[in-house]
Amino acid sequence: MSLYELSRACYELRDETQRQQYRSNPEAYAAAYNLTERERGMFLKLDWRTLAENGVSIYVLTKLGATANVEFLELEGAMRNMNKKQFVEFLGEQAKENRRFALGMD
Repeated sequence: MSLYELSRACYELRDETQRQQYRSNPEAYAAAYNLTERERGMFLKLDWRTLAENGVSIYVLTKLGATANVEFLELEGAMRNMNKKQFVEFLGEQAKENRRFALGMD
């Protein structure tokens, strides 16, 4: 596995020309990088959890997500094996817990 190539494929999407290439033909965009078949699969399927588990940073994943029109909450939820609604509910629960501890109500 080439974490460098996979991260580079995501990171270079910060450039408008690269984003246009990805949006017009994701397979051709991915083929321009030296990715293994497995890497290409997770990249093209937008498998956020597997990408993160394989070392791709959230910073570069946000480039891919924005290019693919995936909301950050959806991306972050998928990394926790949740859909967007579940993730938003999870954040709400965490906020309640944090307030409770911050106010010394534990």
